[in-house]
Amino acid sequence: MKKFEVISAKDLINKDFSDITMAYYKDKKYEHVVYNKKNKSIVIKLTNYEIELSRCKTSKQCLDWIHQLSEKTWMSPEMMFEFIDILFRLIPDKLWAF
Repeated sequence: MKKFEVISAKDLINKDFSDITMAYYKDKKYEHVVYNKKNKSIVIKLTNYEIELSRCKTSKQCLDWIHQLSEKTWMSPEMMFEFIDILFRLIPDKLWAF
């Protein structure tokens, strides 16, 4: 079993990585989702569907995006997993109710 390096969301955003997923997974890259640092958005590669983080400022907005994407015929479970995973890493902890 491979061990992954855990990096905080703050470090992910503040460091200059060409691909944010490589920063978190070190030697494993997401296949379906990338973070576009320039536009501050999450991009679904298959369709170039782009979700700006400015549209994910509340837990309700995040859940709305998850619901909207789950309704897309082209969205696979693997894509959804990657989207949710990177979304959780990019959104501040204080947004989520614990």
